[in-house]
Amino acid sequence: MKVPKPCTTISVNSSVTERYLTITSVYQEVPRTKNFYLSLSNYDQQGIVRKTGYNKTTVRFNGEQKYGKLTLGANVTYSIARTNKTLTSGGFVGQRRYRVP
Repeated sequence: MKVPKPCTTISVNSSVTERYLTITSVYQEVPRTKNFYLSLSNYDQQGIVRKTGYNKTTVRFNGEQKYGKLTLGANVTYSIARTNKTLTSGGFVGQRRYRVP
């Protein structure tokens, strides 16, 4: 009978990667002014346990338009995040369950 080899490596070196892209524009012409700011970012972190990590992507837009004394503006942010966990970090293995009397 063959005895299976034990798992020798359950952890790995962790790495973090961040990426940014920013675009800014300003346009001035009397009596109106326009400006906007657009940014994209991505944060990616690999966990020290295999197949774990965190990834977040964010998009942000700020815009403003002036007509004399009137100013119109908008700020919009969208973000999405994903976390990869193992069964133990989710609480399925080795978790005690207590009942409230």
